Amino acid sequence: MMRMKRGFYRAGGRIYYGKYPEGQVSGWMLLSAAPAELLETDRPFAQGERAELLFPNHQLTEPEREQLERGLREICRCLGADGLGGADFSPAERRLGLALPEEIKILHRALARFPAAMEGKERFLPLEELALDQGNLIFYKMRRTPVGLSLERGALMRYWKKEWRYAPEGESFLHCALDRLAVWAIGTMPFCQKGKIKGELRTTLRPKILLEEIYRGKFSVLEEYRHDGNFILCRPGALGWFRQNGFYADIVIGAASRELLKDLQPPELNAVWEE
Repeated sequence: MMRMKRGFYRAGGRIYYGKYPEGQVSGWMLLSAAPAELLETDRPFAQGERAELLFPNHQLTEPEREQLERGLREICRCLGADGLGGADFSPAERRLGLALPEEIKILHRALARFPAAMEGKERFLPLEELALDQGNLIFYKMRRTPVGLSLERGALMRYWKKEWRYAPEGESFLHCALDRLAVWAIGTMPFCQKGKIKGELRTTLRPKILLEEIYRGKFSVLEEYRHDGNFILCRPGALGWFRQNGFYADIVIGAASRELLKDLQPPELNAVWEE
């Protein structure tokens, strides 16, 4: 794993104090220039002190592992499951000859609630199929293409053109796990609808604010997941996935009932829904 350093750092749009991977720093910012709402620590800082900026794809820090667990718990709650499940990691650890990373264990406690997420052509791998390749722990497959967690970097790795690639500006394990489980869950819900977004929400620089205004009291944005204009929307019995890049935007919603699905398609969303 990466060598850890203690200090102020910024990851996922928030500023913390604690241990961070010093080899995955992309820059820095003055703490005095940071808005107060970004600070996730009460630790005082001196004039001129700075926070290190981590690459988006980095080894998860302890607060981010907590975010991963909270986010997965919320997705489980939306699907009617009471928290994460249990799992016996000993057989996989003996077979692989290593202690599984904590984020893999958190993920599989959620997957224990939904075994179907480990079936099909695009899926999470069950514990008995976790595999090591060139120092990468393979935990997900898109058809035949594996996705892994680097045991050295602690970062997300993708296999492309017969080699493992690390993209510092790509998504992290945190985003990958929450994203894939939410999208899988939406696709398995009894009622599902896709739509293309029009109007201000399609190009705004503040999609989160607009989404919260439109869905006030109906959908909540999953705070643990914010990635390049993408958002997961949650409520008991329903999930939504919204993405926007400044040029186009779309949304997919899954719900337990037709009535709930209809309630989550307000005119204010300004969406053109697929027939």
